[in-house]
Amino acid sequence: MPIRTRSTALRLGVAPLAAALLAAGCGITTVGGPEGQDPGGDGSGDGGGGDGGGSQDVPVVRLELTPGRYRGPCDGSGGVALDFKHFLSLSDEDQVARVYARGAAGAPLQTFDLSASLGAGAGAEVDLEDAVRVGDRVYAISSHGRTNDGDLDPVRHRFVAIDLAGAAPTFSVAVAASRTRLLTDLLDTARWTTPSSTILAALQAAARPDLQSAPDLAPKLQGLNIEGLTRAPLTGAPERLVIGLRNPRPAGRALAVSLLNPAELAAGGAARFGEATELDLGGMGLRGMAWSDAARAVLLLAGPHDGAAGPFRIYRWSGAPGAAPVLARELTVPTNAHPEAIVTYPGTPDVQVLYDSDDVAIGGATCKTGPAASREFGDLIVQAP
Repeated sequence: MPIRTRSTALRLGVAPLAAALLAAGCGITTVGGPEGQDPGGDGSGDGGGGDGGGSQDVPVVRLELTPGRYRGPCDGSGGVALDFKHFLSLSDEDQVARVYARGAAGAPLQTFDLSASLGAGAGAEVDLEDAVRVGDRVYAISSHGRTNDGDLDPVRHRFVAIDLAGAAPTFSVAVAASRTRLLTDLLDTARWTTPSSTILAALQAAARPDLQSAPDLAPKLQGLNIEGLTRAPLTGAPERLVIGLRNPRPAGRALAVSLLNPAELAAGGAARFGEATELDLGGMGLRGMAWSDAARAVLLLAGPHDGAAGPFRIYRWSGAPGAAPVLARELTVPTNAHPEAIVTYPGTPDVQVLYDSDDVAIGGATCKTGPAASREFGDLIVQAP
């Protein structure tokens, strides 16, 4: 996976970073820093490069390859790192946020039922699909799609702000906001800085909020389906997030839509969108996204827009409007597992890919059809060379 090994934590100094990560049980190697670039950066995620610096050794922290087995749901639809060893996972099966130790096997260390805060009653499915951490806040997004039968389900129209506190092994999670207007704003030309009539027409045709039932607009057919959310800051737009769609794919290209004001939206204001970038992912849709400080780029998890068994790939994208993605690597996954999310960690170019394991065989059944006590999902650690 061709990712630049540029650690954002180096402003603290090589020795303190290495000592802290070794204490956490991490493997560390070193590589020569790129000529003429500042290997430290400032961790601001502004997409800019440094000046000067020269060649020097830069520590590269490796994630352990041991896969985890995370009990509770059958999938990790979205996840964010809490620290180097722990991550917060969200599922599209329920409204529970779970804290896991990366690479461990067993039940979550903590669980937080967010149903009441999200306005989800018994049996409701908010369908949370991805999340991104910005400081001590996590923004999460639901699919904004229909049910598998093609029926409108307004409970799936959620843009959520979750506030974090604490440190390992005890964290606290609280929903700060749950907003329902993102789709309405997305279909409103006036809410875009650079609207495209072609893209807006594709979004409108895939959403059709005027139709209560439309079987052909189910999420894995022709209907709107959001599955990605990431940071992608630019000069003049430090808060900028990007929303990734699995569907629609006009002209066979995946859509990445910039959201310029997530904090304002969370506070109750209207969403402001910048532009939509059409990404050539070989006809596939977006299943997950994550900003990598080490790579100084957005990592795109691409896969079939329907329920096909593959292929699955990781692309690298600068996040800039109109920029083309570059294939980073093909993914080989266990039988019937579907990659759903990318989690990046501080101080390493390596990433964790979380699976949807609904169709994975557990005992004599699949995870989704088997007993609740047996449900679990797995992951894959992708080490950058």
